[in-house]
Order: sequence, then structure tokens, then C-alpha cells
Amino acid sequence: MESDDTGNRNGFFKDFHAKILKNITEEEINFVSKAETRIEKVKRVRYSNYFENLKFDLSLKGKSKEESERFRNDGNKLFQRKEYEKAAKAYTVSVLMAPNYSEDLEDTALALALANRSAAFYHLRKYKIAITDICEALEKGYPKELQVKVIERRGRCYLETGEKVKARADLESVLAALEGTKDHKLKSTANEIKNLLGKVDTLKNGSNKRNESNLPALPKGRNSLYESASKSVNIEVSSGEGRYAIASKEISIGEILVVEKPYASVLQPNKYSSHCHNCFKPLEAPIPCQRCSRISFCSSTCRNIAVSSYHKTECSLIDALWFSGISITCYLALRMVSQFPAIYFQKDPTKDRYSIESLVTHSDKRTAKDYFNQSLMAAFLLRCLSEAGYFLEINDDNCIDEVGGILLHYIEIVQFNTHEVSETIMDGSLDAKFMKTVFLGAAVYPTLALFNHSCEPGLVRYHVNDAVVARAMKRIRKGEAISENYGPIFSQMKTYERKLTLKEQYWFDCQCQPCSNNWPVFDDLDNQEWKFRCNSCNNGTKIPFDSVDAVIKCSTCLSPVNILKGLKKLQDTDDLFKTGTDLLEKGEFARAQRCFEELLGILDDVLLPPFRDYLSCQESLRKCYLSLGNINFI
Repeated sequence: MESDDTGNRNGFFKDFHAKILKNITEEEINFVSKAETRIEKVKRVRYSNYFENLKFDLSLKGKSKEESERFRNDGNKLFQRKEYEKAAKAYTVSVLMAPNYSEDLEDTALALALANRSAAFYHLRKYKIAITDICEALEKGYPKELQVKVIERRGRCYLETGEKVKARADLESVLAALEGTKDHKLKSTANEIKNLLGKVDTLKNGSNKRNESNLPALPKGRNSLYESASKSVNIEVSSGEGRYAIASKEISIGEILVVEKPYASVLQPNKYSSHCHNCFKPLEAPIPCQRCSRISFCSSTCRNIAVSSYHKTECSLIDALWFSGISITCYLALRMVSQFPAIYFQKDPTKDRYSIESLVTHSDKRTAKDYFNQSLMAAFLLRCLSEAGYFLEINDDNCIDEVGGILLHYIEIVQFNTHEVSETIMDGSLDAKFMKTVFLGAAVYPTLALFNHSCEPGLVRYHVNDAVVARAMKRIRKGEAISENYGPIFSQMKTYERKLTLKEQYWFDCQCQPCSNNWPVFDDLDNQEWKFRCNSCNNGTKIPFDSVDAVIKCSTCLSPVNILKGLKKLQDTDDLFKTGTDLLEKGEFARAQRCFEELLGILDDVLLPPFRDYLSCQESLRKCYLSLGNINFI
């Protein structure tokens, strides 16, 4: 994933960095870079005259009762016009801007906004979301004189979701509250509730659990050393390639090879208003942070996870980080620290921490200027943590220095080991032609980071929330490397461009098969020639498309290759591709997946890539797998 040391947006830190580079001497740069340890490098920046000039404001875009009321009133007008979708959006802004409830202050702005939003969701038939909002409103001090109304609404929602016991409890409590009323309208409501209670016992039992996206299992079991990887995967080590993945047994097309939750992940700032800050789910009914109004969560569970770990520190930093202009990878390095208390880094490294800190950094290849830039960034992030009170419980200068060194180490790590987290955008037609992949954020996955690159990847990645799933995109024989892709793909980019991109971004010379053999891009592939696979040596022999030979000798091992048998296997592949494509266009992804997996298996048995039909089949299969991950309908 592309990144730089200072950031990719305009911001005060980027301006500060540019000013330093304009005035600093080579001697000062070398003074930092030649320090023996990362801790000392960061200390030399922190105690320099130029770093003392860095000033930034930690003021927070906080809550506003007035703004909350204004948006709630806007929502009320839209609700009266029965524009429920728009009303829900206005109420959501009201929720996010409302001050957090306190028994001392008895501020009802948040509760009123939540209750009103529940009404909009009730009319939109989003009953489970409405229930969540009502429960939250009651917890946040919803006025007692109005509670009967929202409890009745919750009871109706429980009826719709089939939760009989809860529906009866709510409706009976409302009926008890209305007993003896002389108000004509309330009497009518009481009679209606009696009728609803009569229907409760006729309901089928439902569930109060939301439909959550579940991570798939590893069907071949877990690797004993790398638990996020399948038993089909071995991690090997060599002096030239470092650690890399190979197949411990034959891997079938579509086999799940990695299911991994991130060590740390951060949401892209332009997604703060649309996705959960913690798990990256699309937001329907955002739950606010109790202090800032910049971010929100999909549930109180995610909020509790965040505020008990990283957001406890980051909440007061969120605006400063936003306006600093730092890259998302640098923010990820900060998150790798902020998600733990400072005391965590004074203890012996855990297994998880060791798995991160053993990832490649290419520190031996860094220039003096590069180390200076990254040390400056580490010093800035350390200042952010300190200003936000991260070290208050420790109050130990040695701990602060050590965390500075760790931040520098993590900045080096994320440069080469960060993955994008994405979702697939689809419209209501489910037609795969209109699928679009969108960048949500960044994450570091310690096991997946060990897989080397190939411009012809052996796997496809998709995401379930911020976790990653990797599946085989081709048959991989025992002992063969299992490669993923760092960006450049041979079918879309010429060899010299790919090699240049990889050298500049990841600091290695790509020697994969497409680069070594200069495979053509998709549009330049020769459709007049095939490579038939030899079953003896697994190599290919070129055969003209119009060849009449029934059997030929393998050009590598001279074993006979039965061309006629291969052609018979291929005779129905056009129909299979058409069937799969028709299913894909109808949004029947599971059936399409089976078609394309079967087709790719046939093509792989007979022919050796690259050829157009193989790549077209892989691309269609990739879309099927993406449908199993994060989907956002527009």
C-alpha cells in the first residue's frame, strides 16, 4: 500500500516538515540518522531546537446542545412530511452533536434525538435498529412522562421481530400505565394494545440477535505456528526471499488459506461519517462518541471497545491528526501503540507483539534523510500521545523514550506491511458489472504480511469488517509458492512499469514469472497459440491454435502430451463461461462461483497461463469472492 513518511494531504505537520527540510543542515540530518538505536534517533529530534517550534492545537470539535436541537427540529419537520429516510439522517446528526447524558446535568438532548430517530426507523421497518435506539434513549435519561410512548413503540418492534416475551412485557407495562385513563385518545391506544397482546401468542419465536457477518473457518485446519493460516500453508525462510509461503499440500481453487483479524486497523478519515470507527461496518444508526462529534460507531459494543483502548487517547487528538495531514499508514503506527496502555511496552513482548516487530523494515537500506524523516514523524506522534495524557499513569521518562523508539520501528514496519481494507459497492440490481471496490482504511495482518508478491497472484483478498480472508485463485501444487499481489498485476501493467513501481515502493527487484518471462498485458495476449500442460513435468508446450496433431512431445521432458484429450476437456468451456456470466449478472454469486471454479479447474488441467480465457475466468471468480465480504448497497 502506497505511503510516505509525512503524509499525503495538506496539513500543518506537512508544512512544518517542509520548512525544516528547507533550513536544516546535512550535519543535523546525519546527527539523527547515525544514532545507534531508534530510541536515540527520536530523542535527538525531540530535544532539537527545530522540533521545539512545532505547535498544534488539541481543541476538539465537541458537542453542541443548540446544534443537536436544530437538527432534531429539522428531523421533526421531515418526519411530519413522511420523509423518513431524510428524517433519520437529520436525527442522526442531532444524536452525534448532543452532549453526553449525565445524571447531574439531566440533559435530555441525546435521549430525545435517539427516541425521535427510533420513530423514523420504525416507519422504515428497521425494527431492530429502532429497538437499540429506544433502549439507549431510556438509558440516557428520556423524560419519564414520555416513556410510555417509546416503550409502546419498542413493544411493537418486538412483535415485528418475533420476540414474544419482550413484546408482552413492554405492551403489558404500557397497558398498566394507561389503566383508568379518561382521555379518549389514550383509551383508544389501550384497546389497540389489548388487541396486540392477543396476537402475541400466535407469533413464531424470533431472535433478538442481529445478522452479523461471520468469518469463515479454515476447512483444512489451522497451521500450528501461524494460527491465522491454513494447514495447507507452510512459512519457509531463505536468505534471498526472507519468509514466504508455500503449499504444504495441493491447494484447490477457492480454498481458504488465511482468515486473520488485524493487529491494528484505522478507518480512512473520509469514512468517519459513514462507517464504524472500530469495525468498519457501514452505519445505519450511528452511536456517538461521548466526547467528540467527529466519529461514530455501529453499536455500543464497538464504542466500548474503542473507548477502553485506543480512543481513550485518540479522542482528544482526532482533530489534530485530521488537520496535521499525516498519511493513514503513520496513523496506523500510532494506533499500534495507542490501543495498549503505556505499561504494556514495559513488559516482555507478547507473541502477537513479536509477530509484528519481526516484520521486514529494510532498515539496512535506508538513507540518512529517510531515517531523519521517519524520526521526525515518530517524535510528532510521541508528542501527540504525551499531550493527550497517554503517559499520565506511568510518568516515566524512560518509558516515553522507549515508546518513541517503538513508534519509529512501527513507522518502518507499516511502510512495507500495510494492507488496504475495502468494501464492494453494489446497486440494487446485484449485477456484477456494476461492482466497485472502495478503500475504507488500512490494517496490518502479521501472517498475511509474510506472503511474497507475484504479478500473477495465487490468491484473492476480501474483507469481513476489518478482518481479511484470502482464497486461492488457482490450483497450487505442493511445494509451490503461494503469492499475493502488492498492487501491480501483469495483465494490466507492462513489465518495466511493474518492476519500477515495486522497486520504488517496496524496495525489491521483482523476479516473478510474469516479470522474468515478460508476459504481455491482457490486450496483447496472443489468442492464436496455446501452451498445453505436461502431466509429467507440469511445464507447457506451445501449440498453434489450428494444430491438427493429436499427440506431441513436451518441449521440456519429451513426455507425450495428449492434445486431443485436452481439446475434448475444453469443448464445453465456452458454455460454462456463459452460464457463469449469466448468473453473475443476476447476482447469483454462489452458483456463479461454482461454475467459474469448475471452469478454472478445467483450464488449469489442460493449459498453462497466460491466456485470455483463464484471466477472464479468474476476474469473474474474483467478483464472486468479493460478494462474500463487505458489501455496501447504494
